Amino acid sequence: MAEDTDTPDGAETDGDARKKAAPGKKRLVILGAAGVAVAAILGIVGFLLFGGGEAGKKTLIELPGPSVYVELPTFIADLKTDKCRSPVVKLTLSLEIAGNHRDRLTEIQPQLMDALRMLLRDRTRQDLAGREGAENLRAAVQTQAANMMAPAEVRGVLFKEFLLQ
Repeated sequence: MAEDTDTPDGAETDGDARKKAAPGKKRLVILGAAGVAVAAILGIVGFLLFGGGEAGKKTLIELPGPSVYVELPTFIADLKTDKCRSPVVKLTLSLEIAGNHRDRLTEIQPQLMDALRMLLRDRTRQDLAGREGAENLRAAVQTQAANMMAPAEVRGVLFKEFLLQ
């Protein structure tokens, strides 16, 4: 004999009520799990951004200032040769540095000028000729200046005067 699921007064049985309530419970469980996942992610991001370390610990970060161009004095250097009369180069350079490192450049300027003269004395006229020679010299000057100014950054080198004789 088969059981009739409807009661005489039109009420549903317990099994039918559970089947209809299950989709609503599933949605509630899914929404709750999603809410917990979002809260966990926000907690991790907040921890990483706003203080996962010691309380009250502060780090001072020095931001680089705007670029300034500092012109170095004009100088003449003899180039490397195997002849009696050596070729010379006359240079006026500007270094692009952060404005807050101008004092550091002033401090090392005599040593930098000496290093640049020595750098040029190892070059031949052919090494400096043409665009490629000028770009190679620019890179060498920037590297030399950056090494001497460390930890300050040398952002660029401009040639104001470049006379090769």
